[in-house]
Amino acid sequence: MDNDIKEKLYNLDWESILPKLYAYAYAYCNYPGMQASTSPEDLVNEAVLRVLSGKRKWDPHSDPDILIFMKFSVIKSMTNQAWNSVKKRKECYNKITEKESENTAQRKMDEHDREELYKGYMDEIEDRLKDNDDLLLLFYATQEGNYSNIDLAKALGKDVKDVCNMKKRMGRKIADLKKIMEK
Repeated sequence: MDNDIKEKLYNLDWESILPKLYAYAYAYCNYPGMQASTSPEDLVNEAVLRVLSGKRKWDPHSDPDILIFMKFSVIKSMTNQAWNSVKKRKECYNKITEKESENTAQRKMDEHDREELYKGYMDEIEDRLKDNDDLLLLFYATQEGNYSNIDLAKALGKDVKDVCNMKKRMGRKIADLKKIMEK
């Protein structure tokens, strides 16, 4: 991160910015279907940490208002990831339920076991990708199914070629889990 941007970030009036971010995050954390484990404080703290560490790059020339950047670029992106994750879990749960009706042994599984099985798969995928924020974000975006390589490149601040390579890396990391889920 550029030292000039770093200095600007550290010199901002965070005491007035943080309460506004908490209020904004509160609305998203209480949206129906969001995971109860996501608190507004955790969301804002993670967003600020990402900006201060340089994981989410702030360009004061293109986004002069840090509050707008934090709300609509960082926090909204993070909540969309969580929302899409919940949505995809429900879809995958439904797919698992359909496959169980075809297999008598699986039909005997109770609902709790199916949820645990699916949660285990998703947790394993997230664990395999957690060391790379870009791959994890790419995973959530591709699960949504409506992102082109160009859209992904813009969202991640990468070249299209880099996004294609990231997709290949992600596919290799979760390939064996995909085979297990298809059985």
